Parts: sequence; C-alpha cells; structure tokens
Amino acid sequence: MEQRLLNNPEYWDNFYARYSFPSFEELGFNNVKRTELEIVEQPRILNNLHSLINDFWADYSMTTPGAKRNLKYGVMGTESIENVDGVLKVRAFEMDYATTVFSSDRRGEHYTSLLTQSEQGFLQNKLATLGVIGITQDHAGRYLVGTKAGTRITGGLKEPLPMGMIDLHKTPNGFDPFMSGLLNELHEETGLYLRNVAEIRPTHFSIGMNYGDFALISDVKLRQGAEEFVKISNEHSYIAFLSKEEIKQVNKYEMNPVLVGSLTAKGVYE
Repeated sequence: MEQRLLNNPEYWDNFYARYSFPSFEELGFNNVKRTELEIVEQPRILNNLHSLINDFWADYSMTTPGAKRNLKYGVMGTESIENVDGVLKVRAFEMDYATTVFSSDRRGEHYTSLLTQSEQGFLQNKLATLGVIGITQDHAGRYLVGTKAGTRITGGLKEPLPMGMIDLHKTPNGFDPFMSGLLNELHEETGLYLRNVAEIRPTHFSIGMNYGDFALISDVKLRQGAEEFVKISNEHSYIAFLSKEEIKQVNKYEMNPVLVGSLTAKGVYE
C-alpha cells in the first residue's frame, strides 16, 4: 500500500462512503437469467479527451512498467443497465485501460487542472469500467481471500477472488461478458477452471463512480475438493480460505473496500 495511506482511517472511511453495493432486488432486477451487451457509441465528451489521455498515458506508462492499454467496456452507471424479460441488458461502449486510469484519482493534479468542470464531473460521476467480482466459497463454506501484491494503493490489502475488469479480447462473441470475465479472472488468479465450479449466481453490483468502478458481484460455489487445485498467481502474495468468523476478526482497514462492502451486503461482515 502507498505509504501515505497507512494508518489513515479518515481516507479509507471516505473511500468506503463513495461505494454502494445494491442487490438485484434493490435495483428491481428480479429473475435475471443471463446478461447481454449492447455496444453503443462513446459519449462525445469522452471523444474530446482522447488527446489529453494520450499525453497522460505516455507519462503513466513510463512510471508503470508492464501497463497495457487493453480494450475495456465503459458504462454510464446504473442508467446503462435494465432488466428485459429476465435478460440483464448492459449498454456499453469500447474504451481502453488508459481511459480507465485517467478517470480515477491516478491521473494526478496536473491533468485534472487541464479539464473543464463538465469534464471533471463526467469522469468523476458518470464514467465507469465494467468489472467482475466473485465471492468464492469452498464446499465447507469458507471464503477465498487474497492479499494483493505490490506497494500501490491496494497492495497488502485482502480482496475477494476473483476480481478484475472485463477485457474485450477475452470475451468471445455471443458469450455472456460477465460470465466470461469472471471465469477468466478465476483461472488467472487461482488456477481453477469451470469444471471446479458447482454454481455461479449474480447477486449485487459494486458501484464506485468516483473511482470508475462498476462490477457485477456473483456468488461462486466450488465443488468439493476444488481447494486442492488452487494456485497463487503473481497478483497476490498470499491466498487462503477464511471462515465467516475469521473474516469478522480482520480489521476492515486491512481489506479492500470492495471485499468489506460485498460481504456486508451479503450479511457476512458487520
């Protein structure tokens, strides 16, 4: 974790306050059977930012070795989703990881000063990147949690596995984008495959518009014995299955807000 954020509960409480975790029922999305993407045009205001984002990425990529400008899906918050006869329809547009980073606090004060007020409002309150979160349990009901590797903002924090953004190049045409994204992240972060999974059930959204996060949360139940095949990736320094009681004993400031929010929404963490 970045040094300035250590032992800084005020910062983290503010971070928590900017997230919400509405359930499907709270959004009025009952009996959802599958999800579908409808690709729409990028908002005009985002098109006007391309040159500035290119300049930002040139600086960012020099200080962040290995950063890739992969294509992602962008949305305009909950106004981009609706339930149509049991199909969760998502109106999304193509953008790249540079735009994702630029829309967050990571763009820095220099680039923020070059934005108009309307552009700042759009990036802070409207633009988000589609992602997936799996609240994964083994056959005994323990939760799979990983400690994020690295020293950046989430480094050293415990987070749910799997979790990540949806990549266009990893989503086959005609496939459920959230299911494909979740299974891709599951394999990359734990080494598990679909054959190790007994059930996947979407339940909530994780929405942090200030940070450009818009992720579908799903319960992932593993088959008996699947935990024996779990492997740690280079994204995490440690992974473990924790009981509900063990999770409750962890200080919330040691966990990614997404983990706390997801488990609180499900009644696991208090």
